Amino acid sequence: MLKNMNLAPKLILIGGLLIIIPLIIVGTIAINQASNGLKNATSKELAARSKGLAKLVDTILEEQLKYIENIAITPDVVRAAEAVANKGVDGAQEELNSLNAFFVKIKNTKRLEEHLQGIALVATNSTLVASTALYPYI
Repeated sequence: MLKNMNLAPKLILIGGLLIIIPLIIVGTIAINQASNGLKNATSKELAARSKGLAKLVDTILEEQLKYIENIAITPDVVRAAEAVANKGVDGAQEELNSLNAFFVKIKNTKRLEEHLQGIALVATNSTLVASTALYPYI
């Protein structure tokens, strides 16, 4: 086929192949390197965002834990917990009713009502004894 062609088409064909083949090879390498670079950059960005989000969640949980610790040492909570430990749930109803009212008061505090889902006192046998829930003993 090349024997019957003039010199100009032969040069164009060979020149075209000499340009297209390296172009395809270089293009493929460039695309692979760019793809790997984007994957690495995305991975690093995702890791950085995850660390930031984890730090935010950790900070929020620490604040919640401090708040819970402050509630746990209030006289109403201590009195109810001691009554449940000493008299049992049935014998500590007066203290538990007082504690339920205290929990509801805390839950209805202006700044907390949107962020607080509930407060509860759980006995050592994992029994829910006081709660802001509508039906705390179910």
